[in-house]
Amino acid sequence: MPYIPFKVLKLLAMILHAFYSLIYPKYSKHGQRKMTIPQKLTLITIAQAFGFTYRDIPLIAEDLRDILKLRRITTFQNFNDFANRIKPREIQEAIEFSAAIIIRLSNTKERIILIDSTGFQIMDASSYYNHRAQKAADFFKLHVVMDLATRAIILATPSDRYYHDSNPLKSYFIDELAKLSRELGFRIKVVSADSAYSSNEVYKRIKEELRAIPAIKPSKGCGNPRRGLKALFWRIRNLPWFRRYANLRWVLEAMFKVFKRLFGWFVRGKSQESRANEVLFKALAWNIMLLLIALASRVT
Repeated sequence: MPYIPFKVLKLLAMILHAFYSLIYPKYSKHGQRKMTIPQKLTLITIAQAFGFTYRDIPLIAEDLRDILKLRRITTFQNFNDFANRIKPREIQEAIEFSAAIIIRLSNTKERIILIDSTGFQIMDASSYYNHRAQKAADFFKLHVVMDLATRAIILATPSDRYYHDSNPLKSYFIDELAKLSRELGFRIKVVSADSAYSSNEVYKRIKEELRAIPAIKPSKGCGNPRRGLKALFWRIRNLPWFRRYANLRWVLEAMFKVFKRLFGWFVRGKSQESRANEVLFKALAWNIMLLLIALASRVT
């Protein structure tokens, strides 16, 4: 069990519990439950984000008993069963909700959006499996949409290593970004991503649906693009303004390094569903930490 300073753990637990109580107000009272759903979700998020096993959760609960006002600590099996019942879409909605609060606090109407993915090595408690996983370098991916100004993860979706990066952008990110920009009242100025996302369809949808500049360097493929928007962006790829926007992805890549130092570079889940929940909990914990910083800066 890795060491976390108690002050950090206490602050993170307080704001997580307040956040979950806001999302699930009708489940915030004890009633017949030993623990409320916000209390359980707070402990599960901390455990999943920092790479603890389910056996460590009661130890965290003991440390946070007074802060979370726990009456009784649920057994290991109930924690594990509860974590398995959480659906990835529910965590994605919580990520969007936390990002919306951060964006509201920033008071900026124009947004630069960065899109990329990162891999988490698949590991298990077995030393043999650890050794084999390191040799095979099998990994699980997290696809992320980040706001440049606040560093908040607006959208996130998991996948295995074989799912192409452009698929989440086409099937989920563009539609959801268009909806969020309308609901929150901000304008997307630029969408920056690497050449893996380049296609005529992506360029067209970003321009028409998001009304933004698609700062995506086109991939050469089998030769120079000859038709469509991909050919246009191939011709302007070396212009200074376009290169400046396209190269902003380094901010997201730097964020991934910090992200993995905080929450670990591996996943321990055995099923695809548990791995999906684990990486999404890490993204949610990142947003909660940014929200804590944003609130602290406003108070001071």
